[in-house]
Amino acid sequence: MSSNALEIYDDQLNFILGVNGHHTESAIYDPEDLAVTIYGVFDDHTFRGNKDAGNVKQKITGPRFVVSESMTFNVYKDKILQVRETNYTIQYIDKDENGAQVIWLY
Repeated sequence: MSSNALEIYDDQLNFILGVNGHHTESAIYDPEDLAVTIYGVFDDHTFRGNKDAGNVKQKITGPRFVVSESMTFNVYKDKILQVRETNYTIQYIDKDENGAQVIWLY
């Protein structure tokens, strides 16, 4: 892909998951210290299954917040993300295959 195509793709992802996205909502990162407002899609679901065949807990349970921009969080310092007036601790961070960042919460 050319650099122009990648820029267009990034712009679209930022629009879809940003402040003007149709399904996005705001969250406050570290409300007691930094109080930075970020925008993304919140998904609070619970997988009702148990462990997989290898007796390993699957990473598809619990709430997550998906954002477009790449953010750095020190997950070892119990950072808080406040979504819908509920405080969640950031557990770990993944990138999905579309380039968005998935912030797993508990």
